[in-house]
Amino acid sequence: MHLSEHKHTIAISVTVLVLIGAGFLFLRGGGGGEVLQVETVGGVDGTDSTVISLLGRLRTVEFDEAIFASPGFRNLVDYGVELESQPRGRSNPFAPVGTDAPLEVEVEVDEDEEPEPVEEDQAISTTTPPVEE
Repeated sequence: MHLSEHKHTIAISVTVLVLIGAGFLFLRGGGGGEVLQVETVGGVDGTDSTVISLLGRLRTVEFDEAIFASPGFRNLVDYGVELESQPRGRSNPFAPVGTDAPLEVEVEVDEDEEPEPVEEDQAISTTTPPVEE
């Protein structure tokens, strides 16, 4: 066996062992213990206390309304564009073409008779039947 073949075999063996070790550590979970831990301080977790402290700091912010009277503010120009109203599209854009019009159904109701409940197998299908060629 040549020396270069021997080095090649050792390099492959070491690489395989490193990959097996890394896979074992990854699948086992690394070093035990939880990666993300939440610390509760005085009945409030860290996130809530941060939000509460930020809200407390915001209450102390004062806003000088004199800025609205300054010439710099008064010289601001609104370059906004008025949008014209556009016609509305189809009521159901996913319905097959040609079924846009509202379904007109005439129903005769006898005022003295109570309507019967509709069973699931008697329900009216809202899909269009397949076209036979």
